Amino acid sequence: MVIWRILLVVFGLLFLLMMFFIIRKKYLKTEYNFAYVRDKVVRMNKISKSTADFVFVPNNDSHKFISEYIVSKKRKKKSFICEYCQKMEFIKYYVIAFGPRKKILQIIDIKDKKPKKYSKLIKLPRKTRAVNIVVNKVNQEYLSYPYFKPISKKNIILYSLFTTIALFSLLFVIRGVVIEIFGTFGQLEYANNMMILDLSLMIGTSLFVFIILLLTLFIKKRKYNNKGDSAV
Repeated sequence: MVIWRILLVVFGLLFLLMMFFIIRKKYLKTEYNFAYVRDKVVRMNKISKSTADFVFVPNNDSHKFISEYIVSKKRKKKSFICEYCQKMEFIKYYVIAFGPRKKILQIIDIKDKKPKKYSKLIKLPRKTRAVNIVVNKVNQEYLSYPYFKPISKKNIILYSLFTTIALFSLLFVIRGVVIEIFGTFGQLEYANNMMILDLSLMIGTSLFVFIILLLTLFIKKRKYNNKGDSAV
Protein backbone atom coordinates (compact mmCIF):
# COMPACT_ATOMS: atom_id res chain seq x y z
CA MET A 1 0.00 0.00 0.00
CA VAL A 2 2.91 2.34 0.72
CA ILE A 3 4.17 1.95 -2.85
CA TRP A 4 0.74 2.79 -4.30
CA ARG A 5 0.47 5.87 -2.10
CA ILE A 6 3.89 7.03 -3.26
CA LEU A 7 2.77 6.48 -6.86
CA LEU A 8 -0.40 8.44 -6.10
CA VAL A 9 1.68 11.42 -4.99
CA VAL A 10 4.05 11.06 -7.96
CA PHE A 11 1.21 11.02 -10.51
CA GLY A 12 -0.47 13.92 -8.72
CA LEU A 13 2.72 15.97 -9.08
CA LEU A 14 3.08 14.79 -12.68
CA PHE A 15 -0.44 16.02 -13.44
CA LEU A 16 0.36 19.45 -12.00
CA LEU A 17 3.63 19.58 -13.94
CA MET A 18 1.92 18.75 -17.25
CA MET A 19 -0.79 21.36 -16.62
CA PHE A 20 1.93 23.91 -15.86
CA PHE A 21 3.60 23.23 -19.23
CA ILE A 22 0.30 23.31 -21.12
CA ILE A 23 -0.82 26.62 -19.58
CA ARG A 24 2.58 28.35 -19.38
CA LYS A 25 3.92 27.45 -22.82
CA LYS A 26 0.65 28.13 -24.72
CA TYR A 27 1.57 25.67 -27.47
CA LEU A 28 -1.51 26.43 -29.59
CA LYS A 29 -1.41 30.19 -29.20
CA THR A 30 -1.43 32.12 -32.48
CA GLU A 31 1.47 34.54 -32.77
CA TYR A 32 0.92 37.71 -34.78
CA ASN A 33 3.64 39.55 -36.64
CA PHE A 34 2.13 42.86 -37.66
CA ALA A 35 3.09 46.38 -36.62
CA TYR A 36 0.34 48.95 -36.27
CA VAL A 37 0.31 51.71 -38.89
CA ARG A 38 -1.53 54.91 -38.03
CA ASP A 39 -4.14 55.66 -40.71
CA LYS A 40 -5.17 59.20 -41.52
CA VAL A 41 -8.45 60.42 -40.03
CA VAL A 42 -10.41 62.21 -42.73
CA ARG A 43 -13.38 63.27 -40.65
CA MET A 44 -15.46 62.46 -37.62
CA ASN A 45 -19.23 62.55 -37.49
CA LYS A 46 -20.41 62.83 -33.89
CA ILE A 47 -24.06 61.85 -33.75
CA SER A 48 -24.49 61.86 -29.97
CA LYS A 49 -22.39 61.59 -26.82
CA SER A 50 -22.09 57.82 -27.18
CA THR A 51 -22.37 57.50 -30.98
CA ALA A 52 -19.83 58.60 -33.60
CA ASP A 53 -18.43 57.64 -37.01
CA PHE A 54 -14.69 57.92 -37.71
CA VAL A 55 -13.62 57.97 -41.37
CA PHE A 56 -10.08 56.79 -42.20
CA VAL A 57 -7.91 56.48 -45.29
CA PRO A 58 -5.60 53.43 -45.41
CA ASN A 59 -1.92 54.38 -45.50
CA ASN A 60 -0.59 51.17 -47.06
CA ASP A 61 -1.14 49.59 -50.49
CA SER A 62 -4.74 48.82 -49.52
CA HIS A 63 -5.56 52.39 -50.57
CA LYS A 64 -5.36 51.24 -54.21
CA PHE A 65 -8.48 49.14 -53.69
CA ILE A 66 -10.15 50.64 -50.61
CA SER A 67 -10.59 54.40 -50.72
CA GLU A 68 -11.69 54.78 -47.10
CA TYR A 69 -13.23 52.93 -44.19
CA ILE A 70 -15.51 53.87 -41.34
CA VAL A 71 -15.28 52.72 -37.74
CA SER A 72 -18.60 53.34 -36.02
CA LYS A 73 -19.05 53.54 -32.28
CA LYS A 74 -22.52 53.14 -30.81
CA ARG A 75 -22.30 52.95 -27.03
CA LYS A 76 -20.09 49.92 -26.40
CA LYS A 77 -20.63 48.36 -29.84
CA LYS A 78 -18.19 48.99 -32.68
CA SER A 79 -18.41 48.15 -36.36
CA PHE A 80 -16.49 48.52 -39.62
CA ILE A 81 -17.45 49.23 -43.23
CA CYS A 82 -15.28 50.24 -46.18
CA GLU A 83 -15.67 51.80 -49.61
CA TYR A 84 -14.09 50.15 -52.66
CA CYS A 85 -12.50 52.44 -55.24
CA GLN A 86 -12.52 50.14 -58.28
CA LYS A 87 -14.47 47.28 -59.80
CA MET A 88 -13.23 43.81 -58.90
CA GLU A 89 -14.35 40.24 -59.38
CA PHE A 90 -12.99 39.20 -56.00
CA ILE A 91 -11.17 40.75 -53.07
CA LYS A 92 -9.87 39.25 -49.86
CA TYR A 93 -8.46 41.35 -47.06
CA TYR A 94 -7.77 41.28 -43.33
CA VAL A 95 -9.32 43.74 -40.93
CA ILE A 96 -6.92 43.91 -37.99
CA ALA A 97 -8.49 45.20 -34.77
CA PHE A 98 -6.11 46.68 -32.19
CA GLY A 99 -6.90 47.20 -28.53
CA PRO A 100 -5.16 49.19 -25.80
CA ARG A 101 -1.40 49.54 -26.28
CA LYS A 102 -1.95 48.51 -29.93
CA LYS A 103 -2.29 44.85 -29.00
CA ILE A 104 -3.96 42.77 -31.71
CA LEU A 105 -7.41 41.68 -30.56
CA GLN A 106 -8.62 39.94 -33.71
CA ILE A 107 -7.81 39.46 -37.38
CA ILE A 108 -11.03 39.28 -39.40
CA ASP A 109 -10.80 37.47 -42.73
CA ILE A 110 -13.07 39.17 -45.31
CA LYS A 111 -13.90 37.69 -48.74
CA ASP A 112 -16.08 39.64 -51.14
CA LYS A 113 -17.13 38.25 -54.53
CA LYS A 114 -18.13 40.84 -57.13
CA PRO A 115 -18.23 43.55 -54.47
CA LYS A 116 -20.41 46.59 -54.84
CA LYS A 117 -19.35 50.05 -53.76
CA TYR A 118 -19.41 49.25 -50.03
CA SER A 119 -18.57 46.19 -47.99
CA LYS A 120 -20.89 44.55 -45.52
CA LEU A 121 -21.07 45.87 -41.97
CA ILE A 122 -18.59 43.98 -39.81
CA LYS A 123 -18.68 43.77 -36.02
CA LEU A 124 -15.49 44.68 -34.18
CA PRO A 125 -14.39 43.67 -30.67
CA ARG A 126 -15.65 46.08 -28.01
CA LYS A 127 -12.13 46.99 -26.91
CA THR A 128 -11.07 48.05 -30.42
CA ARG A 129 -9.05 51.27 -30.38
CA ALA A 130 -7.73 51.24 -33.95
CA VAL A 131 -7.99 49.31 -37.22
CA ASN A 132 -5.65 48.44 -40.08
CA ILE A 133 -6.49 46.87 -43.44
CA VAL A 134 -4.25 44.50 -45.38
CA VAL A 135 -5.42 43.39 -48.83
CA ASN A 136 -4.38 39.78 -49.40
CA LYS A 137 -5.82 38.96 -52.83
CA VAL A 138 -7.53 40.82 -55.66
CA ASN A 139 -9.08 38.75 -58.45
CA GLN A 140 -6.39 36.09 -59.04
CA GLU A 141 -3.40 38.06 -57.76
CA TYR A 142 -1.93 37.68 -54.28
CA LEU A 143 -0.65 40.95 -52.87
CA SER A 144 0.42 39.99 -49.34
CA TYR A 145 0.70 37.08 -46.97
CA PRO A 146 -0.80 36.44 -43.54
CA TYR A 147 0.72 38.14 -40.56
CA PHE A 148 0.37 35.22 -38.19
CA LYS A 149 2.94 32.56 -37.46
CA PRO A 150 1.79 28.99 -38.16
CA ILE A 151 1.62 26.59 -35.23
CA SER A 152 4.47 24.12 -35.63
CA LYS A 153 4.10 20.33 -35.77
CA LYS A 154 6.38 20.13 -32.74
CA ASN A 155 4.00 22.26 -30.66
CA ILE A 156 1.00 20.18 -31.74
CA ILE A 157 2.77 16.93 -30.76
CA LEU A 158 3.97 18.35 -27.42
CA TYR A 159 0.51 19.72 -26.59
CA SER A 160 -1.15 16.37 -27.40
CA LEU A 161 1.50 14.41 -25.48
CA PHE A 162 1.37 16.57 -22.34
CA THR A 163 -2.44 16.57 -22.41
CA THR A 164 -2.45 12.76 -22.64
CA ILE A 165 0.03 12.37 -19.77
CA ALA A 166 -2.03 14.81 -17.69
CA LEU A 167 -5.20 12.82 -18.41
CA PHE A 168 -3.60 9.49 -17.47
CA SER A 169 -2.16 10.98 -14.27
CA LEU A 170 -5.54 12.44 -13.34
CA LEU A 171 -7.31 9.11 -13.90
CA PHE A 172 -4.67 7.34 -11.78
CA VAL A 173 -5.04 9.87 -8.97
CA ILE A 174 -8.87 9.72 -9.04
CA ARG A 175 -8.78 5.92 -8.83
CA GLY A 176 -6.32 6.03 -5.94
CA VAL A 177 -8.25 8.69 -4.00
CA VAL A 178 -11.56 6.84 -4.41
CA ILE A 179 -9.98 3.61 -3.12
CA GLU A 180 -8.33 5.43 -0.18
CA ILE A 181 -11.57 7.14 0.87
CA PHE A 182 -14.16 4.42 0.29
CA GLY A 183 -12.11 1.22 0.29
CA THR A 184 -12.42 -1.46 2.98
CA PHE A 185 -9.98 -4.33 3.36
CA GLY A 186 -11.94 -6.57 0.99
CA GLN A 187 -12.42 -3.81 -1.50
CA LEU A 188 -8.73 -2.94 -1.38
CA GLU A 189 -7.81 -6.53 -2.20
CA TYR A 190 -10.32 -6.50 -5.08
CA ALA A 191 -8.91 -3.19 -6.32
CA ASN A 192 -5.39 -4.61 -6.28
CA ASN A 193 -6.54 -7.61 -8.31
CA MET A 194 -8.19 -5.29 -10.84
CA MET A 195 -5.16 -3.01 -11.08
CA ILE A 196 -3.90 -4.43 -14.39
CA LEU A 197 -7.35 -4.12 -15.98
CA ASP A 198 -7.77 -0.58 -14.67
CA LEU A 199 -4.35 0.44 -15.92
CA SER A 200 -5.14 -1.05 -19.34
CA LEU A 201 -8.38 0.94 -19.51
CA MET A 202 -6.65 4.16 -18.45
CA ILE A 203 -3.82 3.68 -20.96
CA GLY A 204 -6.31 2.80 -23.70
CA THR A 205 -8.43 5.87 -22.94
CA SER A 206 -5.39 8.14 -22.87
CA LEU A 207 -4.04 6.77 -26.16
CA PHE A 208 -7.45 7.20 -27.78
CA VAL A 209 -7.58 10.84 -26.66
CA PHE A 210 -3.98 11.35 -27.87
CA ILE A 211 -4.76 10.03 -31.36
CA ILE A 212 -8.03 11.97 -31.69
CA LEU A 213 -6.43 15.19 -30.45
CA LEU A 214 -3.42 14.79 -32.72
CA LEU A 215 -5.54 14.04 -35.80
CA THR A 216 -7.92 16.92 -35.08
CA LEU A 217 -5.12 19.47 -34.74
CA PHE A 218 -3.22 18.24 -37.80
CA ILE A 219 -6.40 18.21 -39.92
CA LYS A 220 -7.12 21.77 -38.82
CA LYS A 221 -3.55 22.82 -39.63
CA ARG A 222 -3.71 21.15 -43.06
CA LYS A 223 -7.09 22.72 -43.78
CA TYR A 224 -5.68 26.21 -43.30
CA ASN A 225 -2.42 25.49 -45.09
CA ASN A 226 -4.28 24.15 -48.12
CA LYS A 227 -5.95 27.50 -48.56
CA GLY A 228 -2.59 28.85 -49.57
CA ASP A 229 -3.26 32.25 -48.03
CA SER A 230 -3.63 31.44 -44.38
CA ALA A 231 -1.49 29.79 -41.75
CA VAL A 232 -2.55 28.11 -38.53
